[in-house]
Amino acid sequence: MRIRTRIFGTYVALAAVLVGSTAALLYDSVGDEARAGIESRVATGVRLVAVWLEGWEGAVDEGRLDERIDVLAATAEARLTIIAPDGRVMADSEFDGTALAAVENHAGRAEVREAMRTGESGSVRYSRSVGTDLLYRARRVDGGPWAGVARMAVPMTRVSEAQAEARRELLVAVLVGLAISLAGGGLLARYLSRPIGELRSMAGRLTAGDLDARARVDTGDELEDLAATLNAAASGLAEQLARAEGERDRVEAVLQGMVEGVVVTDAAGRIALANTALREMFALAGPTEGRTPIEALRNPAAADVIEEAAEKREVVVREIRVSWPLVRTFSLHASGLAAGGAVAVFHDVTALKRVDEMRRDFVANVSHELQTPLTTLAGYGEALTESAGDPRRVAEMAEVVRRQSARMSALVRDLLNLSRLESEGFAPEREVVDIDALVREVADAWAERAAERGLALDVEIEPGLEVRGDRRLLHQALSNLVENAVKYVPADRAVRIGARAVHDGVELLVSDTGGGIPTEDLPRIFERFYRVDKGRARSRGGTGLGLAIVKHVAEVHGGRVEVESAPGRGAKFRVILPG
Repeated sequence: MRIRTRIFGTYVALAAVLVGSTAALLYDSVGDEARAGIESRVATGVRLVAVWLEGWEGAVDEGRLDERIDVLAATAEARLTIIAPDGRVMADSEFDGTALAAVENHAGRAEVREAMRTGESGSVRYSRSVGTDLLYRARRVDGGPWAGVARMAVPMTRVSEAQAEARRELLVAVLVGLAISLAGGGLLARYLSRPIGELRSMAGRLTAGDLDARARVDTGDELEDLAATLNAAASGLAEQLARAEGERDRVEAVLQGMVEGVVVTDAAGRIALANTALREMFALAGPTEGRTPIEALRNPAAADVIEEAAEKREVVVREIRVSWPLVRTFSLHASGLAAGGAVAVFHDVTALKRVDEMRRDFVANVSHELQTPLTTLAGYGEALTESAGDPRRVAEMAEVVRRQSARMSALVRDLLNLSRLESEGFAPEREVVDIDALVREVADAWAERAAERGLALDVEIEPGLEVRGDRRLLHQALSNLVENAVKYVPADRAVRIGARAVHDGVELLVSDTGGGIPTEDLPRIFERFYRVDKGRARSRGGTGLGLAIVKHVAEVHGGRVEVESAPGRGAKFRVILPG
């Protein structure tokens, strides 16, 4: 029940009890007062009539007396009777003439006898003359021609009517009082409940999230103090929430800015938070909150680590591999929370693993590449000492030693060049390089070797091309591409060297019509020591570093290298340099 209704109902109930009790107490007294008023008027009237009769002037004529009595009775709205000492009725406002003469003697009437004895008397009785109950008042007339008793009477119905009228007026007053009480109760309930309604409205707005809600109460009592306290509490809550939101935003910004993937689970083992990096790592689509790790991540190993950390409430570190959307390796650190759930951080160590693998491969490849020529040199060194007397044999072995020494020298040179290109802070020298002269210089250097292998070496250059860069490095990169084509393209095929302007700079092109490169080898051909056909490459003196050098030369100039090839369709290498 609303407080306004309770206040109003209580007030109206109290008012009804008070007004009803007052009306009940006054009901009889109002009737008695009305009767007393009539009796008083009748007594006063009969006294006045008695005085008037005692001072009668004029002829003594009962007919005239009766007329005058009729007038007075009509004025007083009562019955007037003048009775002689012997009880004979001399005048009566209800009877005239013969009827008056026929009225029975009133000497035996109680009020008449009492008035003759004491001077004044009254009674209520049934009147046989008029046939109704009357209220009588009699007064003795002591002098004058009409000595006897003057009597005034009114019907009891008039008394009852007066009492009823008085009680009706009391009832009207009661109803008016109740109506006023209802109106006053409504106003009072509204006045008293308005501050409470204001407080209730403020609480509702706060519950709905409106932290600017304030209660305006100026009653000057405890409700105003309560409103002031609630307003202060609301202000404090707004400040605390603002601080909490600021902290949350900062934490969220940190989480969203992290390159590591972060996922937080609640006590029920469901995801409560996942940052952007995690969504990208696992290609998550749609909301993750409310889902379990196995449902969202689709990786049993990761889900097991998170569950173990949550159950043991300790740190669990594992390395896991995922195959979707990319093959990656993650170092997963999961920490159980005291309140339940866990925080898991995914560190992408794929690149580190790849670097470590490349380092191991590099050491193995360098060791292998050096072991062959060193073994050869050692063997032929011993053979030379044993064949000192055979000049032809010595010359053959000396040639082998020279080739192996050249191979080792080339390997060391390429390693030094590659190391320099990869060193931090390396910047190539910048000069204007004439592309036409550069391409033709490289083509001339390999023309004889190409002719020996029966290859056609074609040159197509757009005139006027220039770039700013390190001419020596660009010469080496282009020479490496042409060298590979000349070495590995079958005889009677063609190698084309070209240069042209493109929208983002200058493109150097080396293409051939050889056997092409298998598709599965294309992503790795720019790695150090990677060979498509390892046996043939070593037999022809390759170091396995040529394409790696090409890639790094392009990158230190702000460019890139691209390859297009398929088995049986040759290969096209493009080096795009900024203009």
